[in-house]
Amino acid sequence: MEEAKFMQRTAAYTDIDGTVTAYNTIFGLFRFDAAERGCAAKAEEFLQELRSDALYGVPRSETNARYFGWWRGRSVRELEELGERWADFQDSSPAAASAPVHVSAPADVSGPADVSGPADVSGPADVSGPTHVSGPAQDTPPEEWGFLEPVAALLDGHVRAGRRIVAVTASFPPALVRVLRRWPTLELLCAELVTERGVYTGGIDEAMVGEAKAKAVAAHASRNRIDLAGSFAYGDHASDVPFMRLAGHSLMIGNSGLSAQMPVNYALRQEFSKR
Repeated sequence: MEEAKFMQRTAAYTDIDGTVTAYNTIFGLFRFDAAERGCAAKAEEFLQELRSDALYGVPRSETNARYFGWWRGRSVRELEELGERWADFQDSSPAAASAPVHVSAPADVSGPADVSGPADVSGPADVSGPTHVSGPAQDTPPEEWGFLEPVAALLDGHVRAGRRIVAVTASFPPALVRVLRRWPTLELLCAELVTERGVYTGGIDEAMVGEAKAKAVAAHASRNRIDLAGSFAYGDHASDVPFMRLAGHSLMIGNSGLSAQMPVNYALRQEFSKR
């Protein structure tokens, strides 16, 4: 009974794109929508403008906010239905039936690196040093709809243990339908689009990037009386560091240089066991 109460007081907070999914959810939905509407060329031009701005140093929060301008004038119901169709398309593709995408852990990670079985994360992890695993390339082909290991297995373990799992992401619900199908109890701290009379205006309340993620996690923990020191955090980018600092046990994916520079304990001993 006491152990169950402990699990309810802790949570696993995770970024999604590049951490849980091998594809970018908001760009995947974007391209699917463009293909349905016959405006793929226009969509790629729009994406190229965002990439160019990023290369010239435009903050990620600004490019993320501009992305949502694509959905201006579309109804909430329309996007909900679009998200369901895209998830159906993903589930029906051959790649969706393939094995999960595994990423290898470096030699200095404590504990076995084999992720062939479910992760045992029923209690606080033993933290003995910085942990880093290599992630996929940022331009993973959109037809590869895989979930990334070890984080997917770790989330499965958290669910089995009765721990809350929470997405902290710059994405938004229509782009996350397939992720929610995999983890129905997943709570969302994500971009909130502005609407007027059921139609998207193209604006958002705040880009869920950097410090905004940290504020969202802190508020969620406060509302739900979550013990952050006993909680977990997963991410793959510098913009995830602010919210990852709040958790007692964190794992950075795909950025060994960033892992080495982390000012706090970013260690997570991975224990894998078959059940």
